[in-house]
Amino acid sequence: MNFTITNFIGSLSDLGITVSTKGDKLRLDGNTAALSEEQISWLQKNKPVILAMFLLRQNPVRRFKSHDGQAEAYSSWTLDPAYWREIEN
Repeated sequence: MNFTITNFIGSLSDLGITVSTKGDKLRLDGNTAALSEEQISWLQKNKPVILAMFLLRQNPVRRFKSHDGQAEAYSSWTLDPAYWREIEN
């Protein structure tokens, strides 16, 4: 099975299954009995990447610059506003 994560989640949606996360756990809701062994194996193998994708969706990477203009940083979290200011992309 050769899927991208987005395509795979879309194929689960076609089966009536939604994927979400809760902490470091994947949550599958819906007709999970429709999953094949191959799909279950793929989910288990790719769980860390799927969790990372959901984390980035919740906290997109933003660009920051130091107030003195000497440093730049990229983060999905808000950096200390005493030193960093967010830059619009």
